[in-house]
Amino acid sequence: MRKRSGAVPYVKHHKDGTVWAKGQIIKGVAAGYWEWFRKDGTKMRSGYFEDGEQVGEWTTYDRKGRVYEECISYQLPALRLDGKILVYFGVSAKRCAFYPGSGTAVAAHKDDLKEYSTSKGTIRFQPAKPLPASLVRKLVRFRIAENTAQ
Repeated sequence: MRKRSGAVPYVKHHKDGTVWAKGQIIKGVAAGYWEWFRKDGTKMRSGYFEDGEQVGEWTTYDRKGRVYEECISYQLPALRLDGKILVYFGVSAKRCAFYPGSGTAVAAHKDDLKEYSTSKGTIRFQPAKPLPASLVRKLVRFRIAENTAQ
């Protein structure tokens, strides 16, 4: 990590004493390169700050160290693993949408999605009733398996 002018190293720990986050601060504000870690010591996320604001592309890692890249694809925020798109996210004035990146993911989880408006590759929902995190995890795991099989 390159030390920026006036930067002070910063480390925050989990309650068990393992490193949770490390980076640098300038006048109490996050600056430069930062990393976050799980309790088991594996890197979870990394990226850059400027004046306390996230800048540029950030990287998310799974427990095996594989890289989940945040990107823009088809003018939508997306998550990519090993160079292949997993899921997209969208929002409009009336609703939010989750795009699992394949029609087979929606079909395979139709029972879990019966409370939501769906089409072949889209799951629509209201911000007041978001998709449960457990369902999002299930869809992402399905897409990882689907991409791995290809």
